[in-house]
Amino acid sequence: MHTGIGALLLISAAVTPLVAQTTPPAGAPGTQASSPLKSTASLSYPGISVLHKGDFAAALPLLEAELKAAPQSRDLLYAKVEALAGLGRFIEARSFAMQAMFSHPAWPEFRYQAGECSWNLGQAQQAVQAWTPLFSDPDWGGLAMAKASRALRASGREEEAKQLVLNAVAKQEKPSPVLLNEALELDRTGPGCIKIIDKLIAADPQSKDDYENLRKLYASIGDGKLLDESLSGSLPVTIPLKERSVLHEVGTLLNPGLFDNDILAKTDDVRTTRESMAPPQVGPPTSETIRTDLGMAVPVVIGVDKMVWMTLDSSTGSCSVSAGAAKAGSLGCFRLSGKGPFGEKTSRAAGDWVIIKKLEIGPVVFQNLPARVMQKNEPGSKDETGVFPLALLRHFGVLLDSPGGRVILYAPRDDGHGSDRGRRCYRPMPVE
Repeated sequence: MHTGIGALLLISAAVTPLVAQTTPPAGAPGTQASSPLKSTASLSYPGISVLHKGDFAAALPLLEAELKAAPQSRDLLYAKVEALAGLGRFIEARSFAMQAMFSHPAWPEFRYQAGECSWNLGQAQQAVQAWTPLFSDPDWGGLAMAKASRALRASGREEEAKQLVLNAVAKQEKPSPVLLNEALELDRTGPGCIKIIDKLIAADPQSKDDYENLRKLYASIGDGKLLDESLSGSLPVTIPLKERSVLHEVGTLLNPGLFDNDILAKTDDVRTTRESMAPPQVGPPTSETIRTDLGMAVPVVIGVDKMVWMTLDSSTGSCSVSAGAAKAGSLGCFRLSGKGPFGEKTSRAAGDWVIIKKLEIGPVVFQNLPARVMQKNEPGSKDETGVFPLALLRHFGVLLDSPGGRVILYAPRDDGHGSDRGRRCYRPMPVE
């Protein structure tokens, strides 16, 4: 992360490619009538075959040529929107999706695509408007509602998103897994989330073991609330900031591929080569060392009075702590596999997790904070430290001044809709 003096850290609404694959997103419809690009017949088009390989630039001219011969092909229309979006041409993709939507109002996937394009353009309200008519659709309703909830939250309208999703989950006989996962993140209470997990097991029985582990995690907080946030003092406040790094003895590194040639070339104090990084076969280890930069860190208090320095990270939505820091004040240890604390499917969830009873950063207090326990081979894992996601400060204005060694937190502001919000909003997306 590189910023200048007084540079505002832009914590903007996270966006993702429309659909990385060429099939509808996870949780999308399962019927052939509303699931384009799933049929074997669709692969008979060379443009769609190329699109399946992820080559959007090569696929687009093929699709355009094929559409001239079959202008009403549902598969080709859908695929062209995907190709344009894959190239980052979201305005064109949205325009084309809307044309298809108005020409074929019975085909809901184009309305979904139009909303996704608006979301990727950072236009949350337009995205919600596109997705809202899909809420009652038996196939696309759950996915559209979950995405609309995320857009509302990115706009600071979290209470509105909560009512939308939790009411739908309570009324629907069989809510979709994607909607139930969103409900977990919005409810966050122990008893409420355990009920949602029961529904998730019914909707996704293949992941029963993962959800049973989640049940134990939520049971540990009793009637409390996961990731409960409060403010114990006034704002603005200045928090010190410092660089963190780890010094390695080259001869003790077990994985010569840990540092690539680019890193070695940019590191001033490295006086060795990739080959010499392997442990020697005979004799004592070499005294050569290498320093790894871990980024900028802030002081946080874990438990009652345990102060540790945690690295700020804008690329994740999950907190991580070393084993030493986890002992300061946590509610047991829980083994998670393919599901994160809010039921999201992500490979980063695999491993041991703890519930930190209390964590303070400046006047901001988090209770029942889920945190992944760092593995032994992760940089800094031997210290009492961790990684603090900037996403947890999404309700506040954040000024990051790295050269000045400080972070300034500003008070939330009223957005005119009766709810407080940060000066910048960030909604983390699970990253594989």
